[in-house]
Amino acid sequence: MKILNKKQIVLGILIFLSLVVLGLSAYIIYSLNNEEENLNIALEDSPVKIENTEEETNESIYVEVKGAVQNPGVYAMNEQDLINDAINLAGGFLDNAYTDNINLSKKVTDELVIFVYTEKEYQNSTYSNTTSSNNDYQIDNALKNKVSIITSDSTNSDTGTSSLININLASITELMTLPGIGETKANNIISYREENGFFKAIEEIKNVSGIGDATFDQFKALITV
Repeated sequence: MKILNKKQIVLGILIFLSLVVLGLSAYIIYSLNNEEENLNIALEDSPVKIENTEEETNESIYVEVKGAVQNPGVYAMNEQDLINDAINLAGGFLDNAYTDNINLSKKVTDELVIFVYTEKEYQNSTYSNTTSSNNDYQIDNALKNKVSIITSDSTNSDTGTSSLININLASITELMTLPGIGETKANNIISYREENGFFKAIEEIKNVSGIGDATFDQFKALITV
């Protein structure tokens, strides 16, 4: 048998090492590609988990809908939702619901309570108070139960009812009886009242959009707080 010389031995070793390196490289490339494919499959198989993670980053707010709706209750909502959305979640209005005093385009806020009157409840919701001793009680009750009331120290001597409109508690319809106040300005007054609380003096109504000195002078003798 012919004995290999040194060059042939070295060449054989180099070829062997080259084959080993190529084999390892091919194995590594295959393993990496296989892992990437498995990762893609795993991501495709679990879309719900990804969506839930995104949803959990959006904090919910809670709104209670009461009164003349199909399904009164507390509903989780988004801060971009409108009162109209809350009414829809509650199943919509009942047939006898009074809706003229509700601004459906207003955005909801956390812990908001939306009370929907029936026609009869709304007609009976405005009443007068002739004794100052229970004013605070009635005002507090009105806030808790969303009842519109009129309280005033000035009363009509013939009927015993209030002759002044309480701008803190009057409904849209009542506000629209004032000179210079249409539906838009009446809505502005109620929106300002909801966002800033009760007026402390009648002059503060001039902070409402659309009501300036000239308009205020038309009805200032007809209102109270």
